[in-house]
Amino acid sequence: MNVIEILSFVGTELLWYGKPDIMLFPLGGNCSIVIPKDKNSENLLENEEQQAHTDNKKELTSLREHSNVSQFVAQAITFSFYQKRFQLLKPHYYQPRVTLIPTIAISDKCFDVYMYDTDNDILLRNEGDPIPLWNNLQNSSEATLNMGSVLQLWMLINHLQIQPDLSQSELEKFSGTCGFSSSFTYEHLKKIETECTMRSKFIYRN
Repeated sequence: MNVIEILSFVGTELLWYGKPDIMLFPLGGNCSIVIPKDKNSENLLENEEQQAHTDNKKELTSLREHSNVSQFVAQAITFSFYQKRFQLLKPHYYQPRVTLIPTIAISDKCFDVYMYDTDNDILLRNEGDPIPLWNNLQNSSEATLNMGSVLQLWMLINHLQIQPDLSQSELEKFSGTCGFSSSFTYEHLKKIETECTMRSKFIYRN
């Protein structure tokens, strides 16, 4: 039996187009080399540690490059509209409906979380630097998985069951601060909500 793989993308032709929902950063991996311990090798190890630190810093900043952040925001908003439509199609299953939908921008060393609320036009991102996936990353031989980060990722993936939301005071403070919904008419927003779906092809328009 032949298996045909069909790639699916989330979106609507009323919004922007870009890369698929999962974005990878192929910055290369580390290679461990066993060498005799002498003065030259000690200098080499110091250089490798400095290079690893530089690579880690580069990967941290890559998640925050303007072009990448723009893409993540676009994906977060699009995915939130898709989730809203998905939940409205099955109201008996999703009670109460979750409006604060997360999108994870992740590399092999760290991740950022973007959360968009379609009902209140609120866009959030984790405060500070990207969240590390590893402990002691400067020394690859002692690096361990950050279990706190693993728990956060698990909660984000299962957001429809955990049902994240904001307090009433937070809603009053941040409602409309994204400025996305205010750039469209009510009718246009409703059309986006209706047509945002998953399919294998969208027509790109400049």
